[in-house]
Amino acid sequence: MENNFRVEVKNFGAVKDGVFDIKPLTIFIGDNDSGKSYISKFIYIVVKYLSQHSNNFLNTLDKKPYENTKIISELNKISSITNSESQITFTLDEDFINLYMIDIQKNFTQIIQKSLEIYFSNNLGDLININSKTASIFIYLEFIDIEIIITNDGKIDLILKNNKIIKFELNIYTRVNDTNESLSMNYGTENNKISMNISFNGKLITDIDYLFSKTIEMIFYSKSIFLSFPHSVDYFPANKSGILSNYNTKFQNSSMSLATDYIFNNKNMNQDNYIVNDFIQIIQDYSIKKIKENENLTQSYKYILNSIDGKVHFNENNKLQYKIGNKYNSLDIPIENISTKITELTSIILYLKELDKNYLKNFLIIEEPESHLNPKMQRIMARLIVMMMNEGIQILITTHSDYILNEMDILLKLNHIKEKDEKVFDKFIDEDKDYESLMALDRDDLSVYRFKKEGLDTEIENIKITKNKVIEKEFEETSENLYLENSKVIEILKSI
Repeated sequence: MENNFRVEVKNFGAVKDGVFDIKPLTIFIGDNDSGKSYISKFIYIVVKYLSQHSNNFLNTLDKKPYENTKIISELNKISSITNSESQITFTLDEDFINLYMIDIQKNFTQIIQKSLEIYFSNNLGDLININSKTASIFIYLEFIDIEIIITNDGKIDLILKNNKIIKFELNIYTRVNDTNESLSMNYGTENNKISMNISFNGKLITDIDYLFSKTIEMIFYSKSIFLSFPHSVDYFPANKSGILSNYNTKFQNSSMSLATDYIFNNKNMNQDNYIVNDFIQIIQDYSIKKIKENENLTQSYKYILNSIDGKVHFNENNKLQYKIGNKYNSLDIPIENISTKITELTSIILYLKELDKNYLKNFLIIEEPESHLNPKMQRIMARLIVMMMNEGIQILITTHSDYILNEMDILLKLNHIKEKDEKVFDKFIDEDKDYESLMALDRDDLSVYRFKKEGLDTEIENIKITKNKVIEKEFEETSENLYLENSKVIEILKSI
């Protein structure tokens, strides 16, 4: 998957030193209060706010320095063309790239400063490990490395470094006589080259100031591919079931105080739980869209629907409901009156219901997906997560469930069977109704990290993964201890 990246943390909260490869599926396990949610939240913030675009940034961008680069002379060629259609192709020069990096770095520093303040603490010095004076976070992407340094006075320094020689090639197309004024863009990467195709329609493209301004704007909008982050990220907190149980009565019509209002629009910051606010806003957005099932539903959505008896939906009053039965005899139940199993699954059901299987480049972080689910449903949840991953959704979960990890072992073995003999794999899938082909888990797509408390600090262990198993000693030791203790008690009973 193209959106893999690495995060290295030093002295951030309880984590003294940790390296995390964020793969198509990443799993955090380990002790309570060891920093799993802390790191998950940080990754959410980085992906969310470095892949989003601030209109305020573009509106205040000083374009004058760019006029001295090669781009202005190339665009002048277009403005003088009188043909109805034209095209030029050129590579942005080093001066442009340097200015581009400086402006992005300046913008990102402000965004990360504000986002850390609002999601964690007004005083960012509180995020530093108690035995240290600074915290450092390194993010390694396809084209650049990002270093974030937090100092004990609550300030951050952000440094961008090219890790590859980048060629930034522009292909600009114009249709001068087109009466509909519009512009569009697409871009891609290959062999360390970022290629952008910009199409201008309408007479305005003969105006060099317009052409220049819009080209710069489009280049800056393309920074998401420069950063190689997913297109979007959502965070489902551990208390999602409790939030949804109160959605109709407390949150349906509430106006959320959003983090983006502070980060991008300079509105006053309050001390709400913005992770919860973001989650409620996601559900509110679903209700506004009145999402309906379509022909491009994912296999994972169909799978989870088959695991429950009804359907989650919003009624005509935007109330979140659960409908069971058929069109002739059905019961529509408010979300607050249904089981915690359904409320736990609701957010994922709505998430998958909205997705089009042809456009999946999302990142989803789920805290404790096993919450309120019995062992059988926890195994179903593990299969669902792998299906979602195989359909293109990048996923990070935190979990305390050995059922989920044990099910991952089975899915790793399934993939091993598939690699060794695809006909045997297909026969198994045809005969076993519990598994589908999309549940095969390639170990190269999985990373697992254990958070282990050592006094005030947390150690991070990269768990070994074979083709057949997640080698997790803590769960194995716990199971072994349960067996030994049970054997002891049985022996005592036998002796009396």
